[in-house]
Amino acid sequence: YNNLTTSVILHPNEQFAYNRNNKKYDLSNPDMDDVTAWQRGELVLQKMTLTDIINVLERKYPYAFVYSIKNLKNDRFSFRFKDNAPLEEVMEIIVNVVGQMDYRIVEDKCYLTRI
Repeated sequence: YNNLTTSVILHPNEQFAYNRNNKKYDLSNPDMDDVTAWQRGELVLQKMTLTDIINVLERKYPYAFVYSIKNLKNDRFSFRFKDNAPLEEVMEIIVNVVGQMDYRIVEDKCYLTRI
């Protein structure tokens, strides 16, 4: 890729990621069960901040999320859901794991609040 002179040979169960901005690459051995989860109809969220999880959910579901969760911005969570799970089921699990949080869905918005 654009003057990339390093050659990398991938072996089974290895993953290569290249960052165009800083021109660095990462070679890793991800959990192949997570990598292939989409083939089994699963949504896997690994070690993500709540903000990142909400970004994924906003792309997946036709809802805008309204929240202010500054005190949780550095905490990381992992979840595994069926790809076709209703948003209500996903949110019930998330608020139970995160704790001291509730949600409500009104029309096309999902409100997250601290309790």
